[in-house]
Amino acid sequence: MTEHEREQIANQRLQLIAPIIKHPDGVLSRGQRYEILNQIAKGEFPGLSKTGEEIGVRTLERYLKLFREGGKEALKPMQRARSNSISRSYLKAAVDLRKENPSRSIHLIITMLEESGRVPKGILKPSTVYDYFTKEKLTRPALGTKNGHYTRYGAMHRAEILQGDVHYTLKLPDPSQPGREKQVYLFAWLDDFSRLVCGRFYWKESRPALEDSLKKWILTYGVPESCYVDNGAVYSSHYMNNICSSLGIQLHHSRPYRPAGRGKCEKFFRFVESSFKYEAELLIKQDKNITLEKLNDLFAIWLDRFYNRRKHSATKQAPISRWESCEYPIRKVSLETLYEAFLYQDSRSVSKTGIFSVDTNEYEVEPFLCGKKIDVRYDPYDLSRGIQVYYEGQRYQDAKPAKLHRHSKKGFDNEHIEVAPSTGLNFLEQLAKEEIAKRQSMNFSAVGGNEL
Repeated sequence: MTEHEREQIANQRLQLIAPIIKHPDGVLSRGQRYEILNQIAKGEFPGLSKTGEEIGVRTLERYLKLFREGGKEALKPMQRARSNSISRSYLKAAVDLRKENPSRSIHLIITMLEESGRVPKGILKPSTVYDYFTKEKLTRPALGTKNGHYTRYGAMHRAEILQGDVHYTLKLPDPSQPGREKQVYLFAWLDDFSRLVCGRFYWKESRPALEDSLKKWILTYGVPESCYVDNGAVYSSHYMNNICSSLGIQLHHSRPYRPAGRGKCEKFFRFVESSFKYEAELLIKQDKNITLEKLNDLFAIWLDRFYNRRKHSATKQAPISRWESCEYPIRKVSLETLYEAFLYQDSRSVSKTGIFSVDTNEYEVEPFLCGKKIDVRYDPYDLSRGIQVYYEGQRYQDAKPAKLHRHSKKGFDNEHIEVAPSTGLNFLEQLAKEEIAKRQSMNFSAVGGNEL
């Protein structure tokens, strides 16, 4: 649109509201002003020629507001960047990324192009890309990839409600069976207030995986006031109740077959599917040696550099910004307190010789406890750290190892230890390279790079 055309439109709009602006503020009542605007909209105001198009009262009120705030200049239409003013190669690159993975969001596509250097930052606007995708029939409705709905309810402050859920999404090469794939499980924890997420992939949907993922949240962000989870076996066990009770966390379960309230987790998992999963699958197909450990490294970088720093559609803030800007105090616990809260609790019968067993390992207790039933607490990941002994609520001397055959409880082994045509771009690789470069730069300055 030329400047002359913008000037003409501004003159037409000024003519429409002239019967109002000629009156000083406060002279017309609201009713009188509405009546004049209504007559203008109907084309019935004396001395005012029809424009040939229908203009409503609300539009006229908007013209009035613009004029009073910025004069005639504010009545000119805004200049918008059109698709034809942007290099076609930039838009073609965006189209290629959408065709390669239709679930990629426009925001993700722009970020990938900018971070890879294929498009200068700030050139592509979401509205411009959307208009072009509409023309090319590449919008999500056109492609049949509409997003679902989610609840709008939110907590009042950070750490008030921590939502937990597990998602079946990816398969990795099975390290124990070459040539075969094995399902991995994403355990994620989401702060209801900020939408901040901490998560990790595991080989099993098991209690050790649940505990390890929750422990990582607490170590990173503190102890939540409450946890909201489903009724799955790992979430409804008495061990989960014991952990929450020890840390002063209220544990709430959703009603069976009624997932209402867990919509925020479901929305996050949909975002994982559209933004993370496809990129990870490309690396797996390209034989980039994606182990469980490397997958978790990539996921941690993706969370930190992309998801947690991206403006959320509901809160209009980045999760990490919303979390950090909230001044509600966070409760932290010591490593020792956290360790004690996650200890495995069970009962054992002591033989007449003072021996009891834990997963083929044999332990010895004080002679006083021979023939009695005791309560034991221990770290299932590391049985060598000792077995705590309780009798009738009182703690006694830790059990002494007699015969050791295992270093961890069965089922707990290594669960937490594994701490279209191609475009040639992969978002996860981009983020990983940037993170490595950032760390190298930090290391350089740390050894005296600023002395040069």
